[in-house]
Amino acid sequence: MSSSLSRKSQLLQVNKAYFPHLGGVESIVGQVAEGLNGRNRFTVEVLACSYAWNSCEESVNGVTVERAATFGQLLRMPLSVDFFPRFRRLAVKADIILLHHPFPLGFAAARLMARDRPLLVWYHSDIVRQRISAAVAAPLWKSVLCAARRIFVSSRRLLASSPVLRPFVQKCAVVPFGVDFRRFDSTPSVARAAAAIRARYGRPLLLTVGRLVYYKGFEFLIGAMRGLNASLLIVGTGPLERKLIGLAGRLGVAGRVHIIPPAADLLPYYHACDIFILPSIASSEAFGLVQMEAMACGKPVVNTSLPTAVPEVSVHGETGLTVPPADSDSLAEAIEKLLSDDRLRLRFGANARARIEKQYCIDRFVSEVEREILAALYS
Repeated sequence: MSSSLSRKSQLLQVNKAYFPHLGGVESIVGQVAEGLNGRNRFTVEVLACSYAWNSCEESVNGVTVERAATFGQLLRMPLSVDFFPRFRRLAVKADIILLHHPFPLGFAAARLMARDRPLLVWYHSDIVRQRISAAVAAPLWKSVLCAARRIFVSSRRLLASSPVLRPFVQKCAVVPFGVDFRRFDSTPSVARAAAAIRARYGRPLLLTVGRLVYYKGFEFLIGAMRGLNASLLIVGTGPLERKLIGLAGRLGVAGRVHIIPPAADLLPYYHACDIFILPSIASSEAFGLVQMEAMACGKPVVNTSLPTAVPEVSVHGETGLTVPPADSDSLAEAIEKLLSDDRLRLRFGANARARIEKQYCIDRFVSEVEREILAALYS
């Protein structure tokens, strides 16, 4: 493997899914791929799973993406035989490989077929609920983390709180995520769409976005609605949908709680809302990219005091309010405080946009990732 700086280095990113599959990890994989591809000294390829029997190779926004055929899922992880020969072929020409945790197929392939390639790992979060599967996979995680030249984490809080990362602190690089705040500016068409959303669902309008799974804490937000004179819009789908709809009915708030499928364009929804809520209850919520997007739209945030980056991104008393996890009463109190004080709500919203521009812009994120990868590659 040449270490010459005169040619572009080939980066292979490996994750279980890629755009148009929606998710926080997939968003980061896409930002790294598109941000680094063709930039200075990099070309980037992505290997992911197709979540279907057929495989394919395509270009997505200029990035070459291979999708391995799968034959099912186990604990939400794709199962694929096709993945391994594809990984072997792409790893041979890669100068460096970036794995995204947790993805057992990628980690297993790296240990079996890429021992001579520099490895990087992006550690997105601890595995909280699937403790048996996490224990089974622990030797694999440890082996790859030991071999990795760099381990990316999104915040110092995650690094400090994760027992898995404790032995590897010296090789960890803290790189907070970023968003392109310019993409979140309103336009006449966005304003019209936002007005239509407000007309349909009513005001004041609360918004939250995410998969309908346990760690998002949506049941506690629905519980908070009992004492609020507002409408709540939940954008997402997942296994808890029927349970959440039933809960809203039992609490007598079904007429003010609306669950809709994921939207291809969330921008009008962000601009339509008065407050964005991130009610997550577990460390699986490592960062909360959606709260960053809402902040980029100038919206105040109510989030929870998780031991991750969540309360670092939107700061209590500056860009919104932070409450204890799994506490409907505290959520209701914080939301009511913002709804009843227009000046405070607008000030927090303006501060939120300014914080994203200064601390979490996409250009800074890509530059820091590039610097760390080059340091790992040529060290």
